[in-house]
Amino acid sequence: MLESYDDGALLAPYVSSGADAIPDEGEGVRMMWYPGKSAFRAGEVDGSQWNDSNIGPRSVAFGVSTTASADVSTAMGRFTTASGQASTAMGYYTTASGDNSTAMGQSTTASGDKSTAMGNRTTASGNQSTAMGGGTTASAFSSTAMGSYAAAEANDSFVWNDGSGYHEIPNSLNNGLSSNTAVNGEPVTGPETFSVGAQGGVRFITGFSSVTYIQGGSTGWSQTSTRSAKTDVTRADPTAV
Repeated sequence: MLESYDDGALLAPYVSSGADAIPDEGEGVRMMWYPGKSAFRAGEVDGSQWNDSNIGPRSVAFGVSTTASADVSTAMGRFTTASGQASTAMGYYTTASGDNSTAMGQSTTASGDKSTAMGNRTTASGNQSTAMGGGTTASAFSSTAMGSYAAAEANDSFVWNDGSGYHEIPNSLNNGLSSNTAVNGEPVTGPETFSVGAQGGVRFITGFSSVTYIQGGSTGWSQTSTRSAKTDVTRADPTAV
């Protein structure tokens, strides 16, 4: 029963009837509060997404053909699926199947527990992994893949790529940069590695006058060396040198 108050407040208290049946099933447009499962739905479905079997306890789903089938799950957008416990799927064709996982953007998948996938066609399948950007994959424990066509395949590895194709990577028709595959025979691959593919160059800035960098196409580190970057300079006595 819906109760209304003079200040405009609305309340739909739960009063068990013993059956606790779902109010409606099947395709259609509707807003539905399901007291038996403390679940809420609003929008449109083209099939069984909001049938009782696909509604998780304490879940919410909004939009078009969204599915929140696990306990405390959330699905929003269009054709999104949150099937892991306490998972969240938002955007377009995203899937959060790992427990406590989050998938956002378009065609992203967060299948590892406590994983996060964001952007376009990213996959976070390792537990506690993060994949962000476009066409990135984080398949190992606590791994991170960012940028474009990066693959973090080893535990605790970090990979960022500018989209350059060095070798084959998982789940992609494009070449990219993987934590587990050497580039030009270098030995730094595998777990606990930090890989960056940036053909324009790399820089680390630790202060206004402290920059360490590698220019695009070069192989060695350089440091800032300009008059404007130097401080505490005193004139030398030529007779004392």
